[in-house]
Amino acid sequence: MSELIKVNNIPAPTWNHLRMNDANVSIVKDFINKDIKTDAEAVTSLIGDNGKVDIVEGSAIAEVKTGMGDEIYDKVVNSLYKDTDNKVLHIYVDEDKNVEKPVMLSFEPDGSLSELDSLYVEVSKGASLTIYMKCAEEIKANDASGSDSATEAKTEAKDGADKASFIASFKAKVAENAKLTLVQVYGSVPNVTVFNDIGVTVEDKGNFNLVQIFKGDTSIYSGLRTDLIGDKSELDVNIGYDVNSDHVLDLNYISNHFGKKTLSSINVAGVLYDTSKKTFRGSIDFKNGSSGSVGHEVEDVLLMDDEVHNKTIPLILCAEEDVSGTHGATIGRIDDEISFYLETRGIAKEKVYDIMAKAKTDSIIAKISDSDVKNDISKLLYGASEDE
Repeated sequence: MSELIKVNNIPAPTWNHLRMNDANVSIVKDFINKDIKTDAEAVTSLIGDNGKVDIVEGSAIAEVKTGMGDEIYDKVVNSLYKDTDNKVLHIYVDEDKNVEKPVMLSFEPDGSLSELDSLYVEVSKGASLTIYMKCAEEIKANDASGSDSATEAKTEAKDGADKASFIASFKAKVAENAKLTLVQVYGSVPNVTVFNDIGVTVEDKGNFNLVQIFKGDTSIYSGLRTDLIGDKSELDVNIGYDVNSDHVLDLNYISNHFGKKTLSSINVAGVLYDTSKKTFRGSIDFKNGSSGSVGHEVEDVLLMDDEVHNKTIPLILCAEEDVSGTHGATIGRIDDEISFYLETRGIAKEKVYDIMAKAKTDSIIAKISDSDVKNDISKLLYGASEDE
């Protein structure tokens, strides 16, 4: 059973005739009844004496709003919390504690039934935590982009029947002087439509750092809403993507500036192939009282084929005078001079495309400070670590 829902609503509707204010998508509602006790036990060992891990009801975190909007919760998620055993994994980090190693969470939806995974994180005053979430099948070294097996995987995903839904709901509160880093990687997850939804509040001098890699053979809808409620709170977002075949990547990222002297940065870089479709909505909203705040967003898009569809929608809203907001986008193809130069050095044209595309993703991976996470992502996406 499936239901049509509206997600990724832009904060201030615009461009109505182009139908870019939101996305209408069908979600398959045959969900597995997932028990997260095993996940809780594994995360508890990683948190140690720096905090606690428990399981809470979905109603306990309803106040935290997310980037995909309310409809996915009103029509799907809330009923799962109420009528099934699907609960929320809750991580709490004590005041002034630094969890040194990243908390790694791995998801492998098989496409037979839909799945919901919910995580709620609280990082107390002066504490720090890194979460690494990956949803992918690890490829072998000879399955890297451009190989026959990679092409076959893309074709299989394209020709798949009705796709199951995978919902990842991440909500967090970052307290004063605390830091939360979230790294998310979506690799090859064929025959599954992904809904990745994030909502975060950040207090005085707190920092939320988000790094995302979308490189899967599937359609992905992702939303982020960050409320910078504290003075001098910060948001730093870096996103890399490849979209191939006829898949869709639909992004809605909202930075709400409430506190004074807040800072947000959204950096997006990606590649579009075949007949793929990508929409990026980036909204910076300076609320009344956010004087001295700065927000900027930029996107760099590489178009590999003539039939791709790219939509970039920057939006800056302002209810305060003493603020600075900027946005920009670079959209185009590989420069002929660069391509010619590399080809004269014996690099085949197809390999030139692969090099340029990989460079986009690698520029985002470089933003990650933890070397173990970097190496794991490289193995996941390319079949080899950075060191190999």
